[in-house]
Amino acid sequence: VQGDGSFSVLLKKSGVLVGANTAFTTPLAPAADAKKAKAGFNVTGYDFLLGYTTGAATFGVQTGKKVSNATAFVHAAVTPQVTVAAQAEAALAKGAKGIKASIGGSYKVDKDVTLYGSIDNKAVIKGAAALAVAPKASL
Repeated sequence: VQGDGSFSVLLKKSGVLVGANTAFTTPLAPAADAKKAKAGFNVTGYDFLLGYTTGAATFGVQTGKKVSNATAFVHAAVTPQVTVAAQAEAALAKGAKGIKASIGGSYKVDKDVTLYGSIDNKAVIKGAAALAVAPKASL
């Protein structure tokens, strides 16, 4: 029997963002076969974030998959109805090639309808519409 867990922290001071995430496993009970059991606490993932936010816009660089890739992003509220975002992801491994990029946004038509769209560097276009339905439930 093993336990899985994660821990994340994001600190913000004067617009500067610093964050980290880790995932781990640890045995909760002795394994039936002690030779196959992984002993102790094992870190299975870790990542970091450094960014800056103005309130209306956020810029950052975030690592992923045990710091094997990095993603740079920007997210900005242009108007109360329009939000735009872009991101570029690159592998950090030696000899890795290529960058994945995408740009997208959302438009709030009214209080109940929001339209979303994006396009990536392979020209894949995505779109969605979100509609709030009534009656609304709250607990």
